[in-house]
Amino acid sequence: MFNYPVGSGGKPPAKKPAAKPMAAMVAEPEEGAMGGEESPEQVHEQHGPPMEVHTQHDDAGMHHVHSVHMDGHEHHSDHGSREEAHEHVGKLHDIDAKEHAEPDADDGWDDEPK
Repeated sequence: MFNYPVGSGGKPPAKKPAAKPMAAMVAEPEEGAMGGEESPEQVHEQHGPPMEVHTQHDDAGMHHVHSVHMDGHEHHSDHGSREEAHEHVGKLHDIDAKEHAEPDADDGWDDEPK
């Protein structure tokens, strides 16, 4: 005689739905996100600042930005230069990169170690 789990009322446990394949569990980027159609300003306005950002610079000259926002939204974009990718990240954070750029060498800052 088989003993069903306690609290089951003597009935067999309900069957669980079949597990999804791993490929189905990986979030796909939203349509247009990879092509840069979704501006970083729009992403910030709709989803808030990112809580996680990854930039990847490969040897082929591609610069990929991936951000994850508090509401679960994931944003992906590709850029032709390092500077464009980092400017994009600044816009995701609603930061004007030009305002926060480090001063030039002739600005009076002493950049030399003492």
